[in-house]
Order: sequence, then C-alpha cells, then structure tokens
Amino acid sequence: GNFTRLKQVMEYLGRMLDTELAISHSKEIPSWFIEGRVGEISLNNKKIGFIGEIHPKILRNFKLKLPVALLEISLDEIFEK
Repeated sequence: GNFTRLKQVMEYLGRMLDTELAISHSKEIPSWFIEGRVGEISLNNKKIGFIGEIHPKILRNFKLKLPVALLEISLDEIFEK
C-alpha cells in the first residue's frame, strides 16, 4: 500500500544520509491521520515528524478516491545531527 511504499522511501532517505530514522507509536496524533495508521518518526530519540495515512474525511474534502500516505519530517533536524 501507500504507507508501506512511503515507509520504504523514508528508510532509503535514512540510508542515503547515513542516519537511522525510527518509527514508533505516538499518543499525539495529528487529526489528518487515521488513528492506528500513523507513526512518529524519531532521530536519536527526538521526534522529528510523522508518517501515516490521511483520514477519509480529508480525502473526501479534496475529492480524492484513493488512499494517500503522508510523510512530514523536519529536514533541519536531520542535517543538524
């Protein structure tokens, strides 16, 4: 699915930058993600973003018919490591 493909892109980015980006469960979930299909991205135990599938309500608002995955990450945090 889209989430799996996006996770692979994130892992590839981490390898290319010689850093390990980790995904973990988060209690703080942005409202645009589907609960249970979202993870917190961290670098050296510091939260730097989220990855997940967009909530169906938002997809309907934009008249999108296919699932959408989103990666939100702070590049500043990656390049300051």
